[in-house]
Amino acid sequence: MPSVINEQQSRPILSSLSRRIASHFKQYPDGHLVNGRAATALDINLSGNDYLGIGNDPRIIRRQLDALANGHEDIFMSGVYTQHLDPQLRLENDYAAWLGAEAAVLCQSGFAANEGLLQAVAGAETPAYIDLQHPRRSLPITRHS
Repeated sequence: MPSVINEQQSRPILSSLSRRIASHFKQYPDGHLVNGRAATALDINLSGNDYLGIGNDPRIIRRQLDALANGHEDIFMSGVYTQHLDPQLRLENDYAAWLGAEAAVLCQSGFAANEGLLQAVAGAETPAYIDLQHPRRSLPITRHS
């Protein structure tokens, strides 16, 4: 059985891996998918899912702690069943009213929105604009020959 390690060079010699690495460096010639200058404190960081930059806001942390300390432990089920008692459903209704919309749905992440919500509410011909990384990992890709 041939070895997958080249003894002379101590590196993988699998052709599929070599092609994948070569493809990566061709697509990202600087060796990384993020090209350009390093982010500063004044930049908006979209890589951590805190798109609004409010994850460390003391007011939000305080409200989260209050909600955990004063919440109802016995209501751990879908808002479909708890309806008006569900805090997320109340937030979605408040958000919809603020937007002047009939309804709003909040997802816990962009991945959850891409993976479930977007596919449930958008038809086959609906234009969808999503970032470049999530579709590669989460949405099925069909290759045509």
